[in-house]
Amino acid sequence: MLVHDDEATCDFFESTLGLEREWRNEEKQITMYRFPSGQEFEVFAPANRTQNPKYCHYNGPVIGLTVDDIALTREELTKKEAQYVDPIEGLSDGSVKWTHFWGPDGQFYSLQQYDE
Repeated sequence: MLVHDDEATCDFFESTLGLEREWRNEEKQITMYRFPSGQEFEVFAPANRTQNPKYCHYNGPVIGLTVDDIALTREELTKKEAQYVDPIEGLSDGSVKWTHFWGPDGQFYSLQQYDE
């Protein structure tokens, strides 16, 4: 989620809700948390809106869907009117891939694939 004040948001998640920080990338100003259930979410600092053009699409929390085959899922969703705003990207080690799209319902989503 892209927030207005990432320090206050992270403090709320950690101090008030008791969540532990999974990791933080200072350069990209992104912090990730994981719920006890295993679900995770990322907090994006306001500077991300200008650092990466795709973040201008963030209109609130972005639902991230974890899939086994991101290329196949992207192809299937494109046939169902999903409109992608970026190519499939990922970490240089190949452990995580992602892409973002507008669903036919008007919501902004991401797909993620984790290769362990």
